[in-house]
Amino acid sequence: TQLLISSVLELQLTAMVSPVCFLCRSPSSVTCESCGATSCSPSHAAIHRHDRAGCLPIKIEQRQGVGNCCVATKDISPGQTILLDTPAVWGPNLKSAPKCLNCLAPWQGTLCPECQFPVCDDECAQGTHHIQECGVLSRISDKYTFTPGEKSNSALSLVNVVRFLRLPVTDPEKADRANMLMDHVEDIVKNEELYNMWKVAAIDPLVNKLPNSPYTEEDVLHAIGVLQTNTVAIGVPGYSQGHALYPTFSYLSHSCVCNARFQILPDHTLVLRAQVPIPAGEEITIQYMTPMLGNVTRRGKIRKNWFFDCTCSRCRDPTELGTFASGVVCRDCVKEGREGVLLPMDSLDYDSPWRCSQDSCSVIIESSTIQAMISALEAELEGIEESSAEVLQNLLLNWLQVLHPQHYLQLLLKRKLLAALKLVTSSDPPRALLTQTIALAEESIRIFDVLDPGLTILRGRMVQYMNGPQLMVAKMDLQEGRITKLQFMQATARAMKNVKIATGCFEEYHL
Repeated sequence: TQLLISSVLELQLTAMVSPVCFLCRSPSSVTCESCGATSCSPSHAAIHRHDRAGCLPIKIEQRQGVGNCCVATKDISPGQTILLDTPAVWGPNLKSAPKCLNCLAPWQGTLCPECQFPVCDDECAQGTHHIQECGVLSRISDKYTFTPGEKSNSALSLVNVVRFLRLPVTDPEKADRANMLMDHVEDIVKNEELYNMWKVAAIDPLVNKLPNSPYTEEDVLHAIGVLQTNTVAIGVPGYSQGHALYPTFSYLSHSCVCNARFQILPDHTLVLRAQVPIPAGEEITIQYMTPMLGNVTRRGKIRKNWFFDCTCSRCRDPTELGTFASGVVCRDCVKEGREGVLLPMDSLDYDSPWRCSQDSCSVIIESSTIQAMISALEAELEGIEESSAEVLQNLLLNWLQVLHPQHYLQLLLKRKLLAALKLVTSSDPPRALLTQTIALAEESIRIFDVLDPGLTILRGRMVQYMNGPQLMVAKMDLQEGRITKLQFMQATARAMKNVKIATGCFEEYHL
């Protein structure tokens, strides 16, 4: 008995210290000669070691409350490549307008002679991407119609579902990895409207209307769930977008204040880079939803699309980390000469009443009232086609009566104003317009240094907006004798430095 116990303990100890694959945590058999990272197979080792980026500084761990997640294996600097991934499947969007199934080019009216789905020509009809689903689509008893110019066609939702279901044949290694991803099938089934939509669009055609179908409803629901939960938009240069599933990238969790961001290259390779310094052992996170939305709106969209409630530091804080990005002016305080701001009493409760921030004010307003006002203002913002700086400035002043100056709708409106001011300041602008442009850009950078810090597209754009005006103001100051030539040269050097900062923020198609 004692010998048996010793043997069991020895096996357990061996299991605890035995190296595991950085990606799937299976027992490892391959060790990277450059960094010592371990992999279970040459195919997983190839994911770790990239020809252009070298050894990727990540591993997949399982953490309580998170599940599988991506963790830094060493300190990562801003701008450093963290991950490169290629799609397991890619294709049209769920509600996509008709486009070529092989290359996603805008559809000109040609149909594949086999399946009668949109393609560019005979070459695309025989293309390596379209042949994945062509045989299945051609055998479905329902006949689909496509019309040039239509805005969407739900039949295109079949494409990525079929490509996912056929992965075990077309790419067994990626099939194994993709099938490990969360599918949230229980949430889809519980949502009657969502389930019924998919039943008509994909389940019935692939299970009941495909002769001798090899697929069950569970198979199709799993495919739908993985795709709906994990795919990201891909931009095809010159064309509209599709969606793609990246198996390793899909392990990344969301945080509204994240530490990394990704881009899709023209060949559909996904590149993940650090936004801010990431210490070894820290979870690597991205944003599933733009930070340009307030808590209630943003959290609702996350819940609808990804079936979870975000509880990150921003979402837990009614002030949104002191930015008041959802703050509404308290009218009662205005009447009394105070500066009260209405905020949710519980920022994690979608229906929480809103209360004034002033202790001396007792105003409480129902969430539905606040949301109705915000929806009306959002509609007003979306309807703005006027690019006149004067019109936008007047709207900003009107909104200050109801919204905190840093409310996310105010910030979106200010971005429109910046674009309008750029047109005005492009030729011999007055000092006042230049200083206003600089102030607006600096305000945006200051706020998003809190909400979305680091090397971001927004920071790069704001630096671009203010860089020219800053140099023009410096030139005016030199001509008017307000600064010396040395100070002007220093301003010029700062402008050159800003160009480098902006370049580092923008997505680059090289590693």
